[in-house]
Amino acid sequence: MRFGGGGVLLLPLVAFLIAQMHQVNAFMAYRPISLTTHVDSTPYARSFARTSVVVKPTLIVHHTGGELPADEKAAFLAEASKTVSVTLGKAESYVMVSVCPSSMSFAGQPGNAAFLYLASIGHIGPETNKPAAKELTALVEKHMGIPANRVFIQFSDAAAANFAWQGNTFG
Repeated sequence: MRFGGGGVLLLPLVAFLIAQMHQVNAFMAYRPISLTTHVDSTPYARSFARTSVVVKPTLIVHHTGGELPADEKAAFLAEASKTVSVTLGKAESYVMVSVCPSSMSFAGQPGNAAFLYLASIGHIGPETNKPAAKELTALVEKHMGIPANRVFIQFSDAAAANFAWQGNTFG
């Protein structure tokens, strides 16, 4: 499936913060554009903020081919949100998904590739990464027409001290 052209909304401050949190290497030389975290604001959750943090897992999908049609983007966002929720074992109300068209090259060939970045405080590891990789790659194939051998996913178990919300870090 091919898509029409579209621009990328860049949030330079967020890109800078993500670059500072992750030691950017040559593979991650793209410009990340989204970081979202959330702590359950109930008094019970706040009282345990140092030891028990509920954070929105963030899934960022960079892909080639321009902007997805609105209906296809909505379908992908809904399915990806559900997939992240189920595979990480977190409520979907704590999941954020961002889809960003990008220019990229893979294996020396431009276009037709995707890079997914999934970050969460906790719930990242072999028992969750394998099923998440399988399901998310299948979604990219289904909605974007990008074959599995052109999809990379980076999982990040983020330290609570490296995430902040409302001006405060989680750890």
